[in-house]
This record gives sequence, structure tokens and C-alpha cells, in this order.
Amino acid sequence: MRDLALASEESVFERFRDAAHLAQHIIAGPLADHADRIRATQAFAMLSDPVVMFADLPTEMLRPAVLAGVERLLEERPEPQQARRRGRPGAMTPEAVERARRMHASGEHTAAEIARALGVSRATLYRHLNIETQ
Repeated sequence: MRDLALASEESVFERFRDAAHLAQHIIAGPLADHADRIRATQAFAMLSDPVVMFADLPTEMLRPAVLAGVERLLEERPEPQQARRRGRPGAMTPEAVERARRMHASGEHTAAEIARALGVSRATLYRHLNIETQ
């Protein structure tokens, strides 16, 4: 890595490339899918680049930082995020809608009372409960 001119020799470049592929295969494991192989390549680069770029640092300082970064990259994949809604967040949570439904079904509260208790407008309450204007 220190003398990239060596990469101009095909045999040196091929050995370097083959060693990198082997390292990536070991990191990814034998049952890796395409995404796992890409992550392994990232992990290999994440491991090798700092070693080259910070070669002047003592090993006891570099090793923990590099390994922590690689571990972070290889952590379990997060679940895909739900599609995000755009715009303003809803005025009523699902729990508030359920409470409003129970209050309305009891027949003991007017729409105005329910809206006031939940801190929303009557129009918002009507929209969530699909009830007629009272």
C-alpha cells in the first residue's frame, strides 16, 4: 500500500486483489448474500484504510478504535423503517382515538366534551371517529 507503483505490476496487483477477496470472503462467511458481501468489503476497507492512514499510531491505540468501527458496521441490520408520513403529525394518537370511541359509545359525552377532554377540535374528533356533527 505504501508504494502504489507496485500495483502496476500485474502479478503484484493480482496477489493483492486475491488477498483482499479472501479476507472479504472470510469476513462475510460462506453463506453470504450480495448485501453481506458488500458489507464485508466495507468492513475490510474500514479495517485496512485506518491501518495504512494511521500507521504512525501505536497498535494499542489503533486496534480498539478500528475493531469498534468494524463491529459497528457488522452489527445486525436494523429493521426497515416504516414509510414516513409527510407533513404535520396527527393530532390524535391511536390511544386517544380509542379513548374517544369509548367515550362516544358510552353515550355519556357530547362531541364537544370529548374534544375538550382530549384537547382537540371537534372537527378533528369528527374526522377520526367518522361521526355526524352534534
